[in-house]
Amino acid sequence: MVDVVIGTKTNTAAADALIEQVKAIVEPETTLYLEYPVVSTATDSTTIDAMLTSPHHGVIIFDFFLQVIVQIKTWIEKSLQTARPR
Repeated sequence: MVDVVIGTKTNTAAADALIEQVKAIVEPETTLYLEYPVVSTATDSTTIDAMLTSPHHGVIIFDFFLQVIVQIKTWIEKSLQTARPR
């Protein structure tokens, strides 16, 4: 199960599509952060569209563009195929 942590959702359609695809991952200790501040100071913060952390895959950063959603789906499908026991 993937934990989802939502800071804000400025691109709701892309965020929702990513959440839907990532829910298919059955890997412990995996977290998806959406628009979550990664660096904060007293006066400013820097966010990224999405970040997936996983012991198996490491850290994956997503920058929302329409074509990226298609690539995400393809990556997840390939990951699921390789993760299935044979």
